[in-house]
Amino acid sequence: MRARLARLTVPDHDESLHDRGKALNTTRQAGEARSASYNLFRRREEPDLYCAVPQPRPVPAFVSGDEWEFAGAVLAGDGAPLGFDPRAALAGARLNGFYVFLARSAVPARRAA
Repeated sequence: MRARLARLTVPDHDESLHDRGKALNTTRQAGEARSASYNLFRRREEPDLYCAVPQPRPVPAFVSGDEWEFAGAVLAGDGAPLGFDPRAALAGARLNGFYVFLARSAVPARRAA
């Protein structure tokens, strides 16, 4: 019986360690997202479509053509177009080396009556 009770209490302990690890990881990622800087590129034909490339990573080949233009640099999303999500940018950069997003207008579009 004693061995069984010990087995039942261990998972609770392991889960709390897992939860603490997840919280620390989330905190670390939030800090990285706030400190990352990106070069922004805008698609000429679709000016609301952006590609953010972390500095000093190389620019992806698809952005290097005439269809994209340099749109500036941002630090942790400061001065970035609406729609830029620093956490999504960090995740996208880790996975792909870049983050593509659509900018949103600060003024909502009017609907036809």
